[in-house]
Amino acid sequence: MFSRFTLALRLLCSHFPLIAALVLTVWLPGNAVVNYLVYCTNASESTVFRLPIWIETLFSPIYTGGVIYALARISDGYRPRYGEALGVGLRMWIPLFGARLVAG
Repeated sequence: MFSRFTLALRLLCSHFPLIAALVLTVWLPGNAVVNYLVYCTNASESTVFRLPIWIETLFSPIYTGGVIYALARISDGYRPRYGEALGVGLRMWIPLFGARLVAG
């Protein structure tokens, strides 16, 4: 079991720029929208707390699919590109979103 954690940590450290870019592609614009709405509108506290949850629910399957694809390609010995991984994440959005709804 410890070897799996070591492998996961090694994969994260060696491919951190790719994984971080995939996650930030979704989170950076999402957080910018939340901050803009809080700053420019008189949003209630419940809206401020719910909006990041909706962004997470709707858009996290994009980077989840991209990261899963990238790690699968890495384990097969290939070097995935950012655009390739993000494209797969976008294509797999519907199945991953459905799985998240069923599981959650």
